[in-house]
Amino acid sequence: MIFGKQCGAFGGGRPASPAPHRADAIVIAFANCSTSVFAGFFIFSILGFLAHELGVGVEEVASSGSGLAFVVYPAAVTLMPLAPLWSLLFFAMLITLGLDSQFTMVEAVTTAILDQFLSLRSRKPLVVGVTCLLLFIMGLTMCLEGGVYMFELFFFSSGLSVIILAITEIVGVHYVYGFKKFFRHITEDMGIVVPRPLHAYWLLTWCAVTPLALLGILVFSVIYFVPAYWGEYVFPLGIQVLGWLLLLSSVILVPLGMIYAVMTNSGSGKDLFVPTPDFCPAHVREERRSGQVNKACVIKDAPVVTVHL
Repeated sequence: MIFGKQCGAFGGGRPASPAPHRADAIVIAFANCSTSVFAGFFIFSILGFLAHELGVGVEEVASSGSGLAFVVYPAAVTLMPLAPLWSLLFFAMLITLGLDSQFTMVEAVTTAILDQFLSLRSRKPLVVGVTCLLLFIMGLTMCLEGGVYMFELFFFSSGLSVIILAITEIVGVHYVYGFKKFFRHITEDMGIVVPRPLHAYWLLTWCAVTPLALLGILVFSVIYFVPAYWGEYVFPLGIQVLGWLLLLSSVILVPLGMIYAVMTNSGSGKDLFVPTPDFCPAHVREERRSGQVNKACVIKDAPVVTVHL
């Protein structure tokens, strides 16, 4: 997996893969970025074609959110030659886009569950199936008569929350904890070889390009903020407040988690930024617990614990 969807806010990632899979990781990364560039050409080509056919400016046909995918594009493809073929290709692209977006989201949820409850790892297919079923049931409300309004409300609240969480994640890891220590865990503790050019690349993207880009997106999102709406209908004040509460429900988990960690563990808040001996690859922890090794996974700048056999 790679950092995508705002540097991993929707999923996890790592900068390199073990040698047998490194080529696959590079291909996936370039394919992901190339697809985004191609999608940009496709989007504006469709909007330009529709504006030309209607004799209006692009700004008059441009939209965002679900209206772009389910209103503007379907209207545009019906005006093209071989409209049924383009419609089939468009909606096939739409469903594959939705599926691959769900891969990272479901993987993030199931990974957290499996890490918390190790006994469920042998039943991963069941965990993934139950997770998908629950998400499917919760999503059924958006298929009802008023579902599009609920969808737009979630779309409204999730945009800013994802950006805020992504900024918090990258600042916490690379500025508070430290890029050098984090990268050392990847290269030395996990044994992943990162060539020097890639080291410079990750330093530049993680510590400069990504935080600045996210900060810029956040600033422009606030400057050009508009209330939740669908078409010409602007949601009433009570629904707007509900949207902000949905946004807060995810963002507030960060400070609440910090408070909980401090209250349930002896020590100060500074201890939250110090790695523990268990901060190491899972197979090392398993070997240590099963008695196959007689020392802890030593992490620099962390307290060392020796296991006596």
